[in-house]
Amino acid sequence: MAEEDIRNHRTRCFGHILNLAARAFLWGEDPDSFEREAFTGAAFQVEERELRLWRKRGAVGKLHNIDRFVRASPQRRELMKSLACDQNDEDGYQLFEEERAAIDLELIQNNETRWNSTFLMIQHAIRKREHIDHFIAYLETKTSEPRQRVPVQDQLSLQDWLLVSAAKRSSTQRIEQGRGREKHLPQHAREEYTDVVLQDENLDDHRRCVQISIKNCWSKLDAYYSLLGQSPLYPAAVILHPRWNVSWLEANWTSDEQLVRLRDAKNSVREFFEQHYPREEQPETSRTVTGKTMRQDEPSQFDQWMQSCDQCMMEEEDELGVYMRQGPVRRENLNPDLWWKDHQEEYPRLSKFGLDILAIP
Repeated sequence: MAEEDIRNHRTRCFGHILNLAARAFLWGEDPDSFEREAFTGAAFQVEERELRLWRKRGAVGKLHNIDRFVRASPQRRELMKSLACDQNDEDGYQLFEEERAAIDLELIQNNETRWNSTFLMIQHAIRKREHIDHFIAYLETKTSEPRQRVPVQDQLSLQDWLLVSAAKRSSTQRIEQGRGREKHLPQHAREEYTDVVLQDENLDDHRRCVQISIKNCWSKLDAYYSLLGQSPLYPAAVILHPRWNVSWLEANWTSDEQLVRLRDAKNSVREFFEQHYPREEQPETSRTVTGKTMRQDEPSQFDQWMQSCDQCMMEEEDELGVYMRQGPVRRENLNPDLWWKDHQEEYPRLSKFGLDILAIP
């Protein structure tokens, strides 16, 4: 398969893109190089080196190391749970259901196979913050072996907990950043965006790290957004949905830059359609039989003229053009799959294209 065909057929997993954006938010400007370095360290079982790598990522990296320390053995897990129960018993009050759930809650260690694992790790740790602090303090006083205690470098300070909480709050919000891009947003969204930017410029120094993380995340999202134009399948998914058709793109892509993108999208969809869903050639035997029939029953001059007009219309028939000119189907709860099946005779080639596109998850 040629390189151009590979680009045309390629679609990307939206969950994977969100995972990469979240990692850019948490780990900094070059999370990929950090992951490669961490993977290499793990491959050679250099545990201390990997701990240092995670530690360099700030508060979230320290939390990763703490979770790893606790989950390293069943004994440590049970110790944390028993200490949490003892701590609440000493306070002398009846446990509420939410507090009991926090005691039973297991710490989660983030990994590469689950895209939201870092968020869950932070979420669980915040609920168990008191238990984590008590667990670390207990080991400091009861254990003499340094390897049986949480390293000082991985212990979370008050400032670290504030940063972890800020990371959780920020990761649950839609991230919007980047000058010049707000012009594509609706008017009310542009006004809200401007207010956020003005507030952002007045942030205190201790929150600048969150600002940098947001910019890293936006850059990753913008990089993948710019790749959407390489494949005609994305605009085809909108155009071939009868409820939207090409009218949706024409109504929303109105700036000079977007009009160029709209033109390219129409051309790429048409080229893909003509290349992969070509017109079926009439068999030679069929043309011969048709010719014999016409000679047996010679039509009148008027019929010949009508047939020539019909032939010209058939040759110039453009299923994609006819479909786009008809506009969107204004019907609530429209099922696009059923619509294309009902219009297979009207659009014999385009219906196949539409059903294939809609079959992509």
